[in-house]
Parts: sequence; structure tokens; C-alpha cells
Amino acid sequence: MLTPGSWWQVAPRGWRRLDRAAKARTHPCCLLTPSPGSEPCLCSGGPGLAKLWTVISAELNTIAPIISNFFLCSYALINFSCFHASITNSPGWRPSFQYYSKWTALFGAVVSVVIMFLLTWWAALIAIGVVLFLLLYVIYKKPEVNWGSSVQAGSYNLALSYSVGLNEVEDHIKNYRPQCLVLTGPPNFRPALVDFVGTFTQNLSLMICGHVLIGPRKQRMPELRLIAHGHTKWLNKRKIKAFYSDVIAEDLRSGVQILMQIYSCGRVCSEPRDLGN
Repeated sequence: MLTPGSWWQVAPRGWRRLDRAAKARTHPCCLLTPSPGSEPCLCSGGPGLAKLWTVISAELNTIAPIISNFFLCSYALINFSCFHASITNSPGWRPSFQYYSKWTALFGAVVSVVIMFLLTWWAALIAIGVVLFLLLYVIYKKPEVNWGSSVQAGSYNLALSYSVGLNEVEDHIKNYRPQCLVLTGPPNFRPALVDFVGTFTQNLSLMICGHVLIGPRKQRMPELRLIAHGHTKWLNKRKIKAFYSDVIAEDLRSGVQILMQIYSCGRVCSEPRDLGN
């Protein structure tokens, strides 16, 4: 009776996690359908059958190492996530436990992996293989879900440190790369100009697509974020490594002057300028 009782205690947690994954659309599966209510009823089919099979198979000595390894794998991932969030200084990670230490979290992750292989090495390989498969699938599909993960915080820290480090790099002819401010307006309106500048930046140099919005600031401000997101997606879909930047000005001349002043200072500055008709 203890085994079915444990199953009914743990099962709803797995269902709710699958329901969250279904709402995020990270893994396609017929069972991963977001439920209309608070309880993830539609997600209970797969995990419920899997757990029921472990109960009725009557081979608990064979199944126990696999279950234990998956538990240890989850503990290792949680501990490593805490460690990674700490070393990247993620603003959203604020542990309230008084005796928390990032090194303790790392030690817990390493110990969990070691115990996995000490218990049953083949079950440890199965658990790690499943986790790697799910991770590689998410990396390949790139779902449009903003988790606010520590990986994003780490990417920002690396970009910031390398950008600041450019201040100590001296100019040399061997390292020269053209950095272009292209007055394209909306980039999808002038794809030929974007492709032309892309032929000599070759996705290795800085390219900024500038857009001047003419009109009162209060009227044009709400649409800035919407159009910026759309134009950035267009550049990514066209596989062009470029930034989109827009400004609001009373006339075209003032807007161009603002763009040139913004992107003409620092180590990452634009030099050639191209203007679309």
C-alpha cells in the first residue's frame, strides 16, 4: 500500500509540471495539452500510465534504481541551477536561506551525479541521456518563451565585460572592420540596401539599421517597442547580424543627427553611412 500511496502523492506534481511545459509549447506531444482549468487533467495520462506500470510490474528491485537516479538527477540540476544563478549575479535570484552558499550548491550537484553512478551506472546513463535529449531539443527548436533564466543573465554579463574590454584594445590595420550606420528606415522596406551593406560586413562587423520616426513624441512613443520587435525578427529571419535602432524627431535631419551622435562614440562606433531613397 505504501507504493500506490507514494504514487498518488507525487503524481500531481509531475502533472502540473507537464501542464506548464504544455502552456510554454516547448515539447510537442499529444498528451501535453494545456488544461482549461486549474488541474492539469489532460496531462495526467502519460505520467499516470508510467507510474501505474511501475506499481503493477512487481519488479520494484529493478525499477528502484531508475527512479532513484531520476530523483538524484533532478537534485543535481536544481543545485547546479542555484550555483549558476549565483555566479552570473542574476537579479531575480535572491536566496533567503541564511546559510546558503553557491559552493555548497555546486558540491551538492557533483555529489548527486557521483551517487548516481555509484548506485547503477546504466540507470545513470539513461537519466542523463533523457535530460540531454530534452535540453538539445529545446536548444534546437528555440521556443519563443522568456523564462528569465540564468543563462540569459550570463550572456549579458559576458557581452558587457567584452564590450568594456574593447576600450583597452588599440586600433590596428589588421583588426580593422567597417562599422556601418545604415539609414534604412524600416529594414523590410529596403531589403536591397540591407543586403548590399551586408555584403561587406559579412556578419562579422557592426551594422545598425537606423529609422527616424517623424512626429510628436507622445504619439509615436507607444509604437516604438512593437515595431522594433518586428524589425529585429525580420533581420534574424533574413540571417543578417545587425541592430535596429529608431529615434523620434521633428524632422529627418534632426533624427539623423541624433543617430550619428549616438553611434559615433566609444570603441563600437559606426563610420560609413548609407542612406536609402
